[in-house]
Order: sequence, then structure tokens, then C-alpha cells
Amino acid sequence: MDTRLLLWINSHHNSFFDALLWWASAATDLYCAWWLLGIAAWRGDRKQGRRVLLSVAVALALAYVSVDLILKPLAARPRPFDALAGVRTLELSWLGELVPSRFSFPSGHCASSAAAAVVFGSFYRRARLPLAIIVGLVAYSRVYLGMHYPSDCLAGFAIGTACGICGLRVARRVPETADNSRSTINIIHPPDAEGDPSGGEMPRCKAPVRARGDVS
Repeated sequence: MDTRLLLWINSHHNSFFDALLWWASAATDLYCAWWLLGIAAWRGDRKQGRRVLLSVAVALALAYVSVDLILKPLAARPRPFDALAGVRTLELSWLGELVPSRFSFPSGHCASSAAAAVVFGSFYRRARLPLAIIVGLVAYSRVYLGMHYPSDCLAGFAIGTACGICGLRVARRVPETADNSRSTINIIHPPDAEGDPSGGEMPRCKAPVRARGDVS
């Protein structure tokens, strides 16, 4: 079933989807799109943006360590274009070639995209639908381009969701720092020579109240 679905998706190519899905995959190479969104959130609202950026950084780091450094070498599943005959691929972006990986399970693109989407969707509820569409395009592109099996993408989604939740929890434990905090300085006057504890403050003068008819 996994291989059949892969071959069916990979065999239905046209020029429009070639361009769209290539860019959907290339934009998330090295997490570029997610870093840009995090920086944009920080620029828009420094206080909340710090938490967003921290959450994204932790979530993407966890996704990278768990997928690329641990699970892919353990599973050692060859990519579809290496294991199956007739799988069509497109030229990879130069960003993706900086960190080459010959293993397929699980999908690092799907894990990082799901992790980032969980973080952004937690802070910006109105962005949940666009984020879901983007993540879906990324997953479909990985199968369309012959880089992953569908099960690789599903596993990446599960891992990325867990990483996103962990990133949110870590950011919530970091104490907030108030922006533009104001410090209050209390000035204490020493008592005057006669021992007046008021510090020699000048007494308030009250204007005399004139009675009616007093024209003096």
C-alpha cells in the first residue's frame, strides 16, 4: 500500500505541480521558511515574538536531532528513487544538497514543518488553516519528488508534533522580561537640624478664606 501510493503520486506529474511542489520542498530546506516566519513574528511583536522564536528554535532543534541524527541512521531505509525503479525525481535545490541524506524514514521536512506549524498555530490561531495547507504541500511534495514514502511523512508528522509541543513547554518555562521597564527612585531627605522627621519639607501654605462682604 505504501509503495503503491508512492508510485501513483509520483507518476502524476505536470509542469505546474513540478514548479509548485519543488518550491514547497525547497522553501523548507534547512528550515529557511520557518526561520523567516519566526523572525517576522519577533519583528512584529518583540515580547511575544521572543517566545515564538524560542519555541520554534527548540522545536526545530529537537526535530533535527531526533530525525536526522537518531532515527534515520537507525532505520536506514533507502530513499524511493534509490530502492525502486521508475521513480521520477526533480533536481534538488542547492540548499538541500548542503546536508545530503540517503535515508528516507522518517521525513525531516515533514517533522520540521509539523513542529513549526504547531508552534505558530499555538500563538496565531487564524494562521492554522494556512499552516495546515503549507504542511500538506510539503508532505505531498516529498512523495511527488520521489524523496519519501507516505509512511515517512506520517512518521515525520507525529515526531514533529511532539517536538512542537515540547518547544512550547520549554518556552513557557522561561521567565518573561518586561520591555521598557521603569525603575522608581525614592528620594529620602535627611532630617533637619531640629530633628524634624519630615526631612525639612516646606509646609504647604493655604490661601486665606475671605468672608462675604470683606473687601479689605
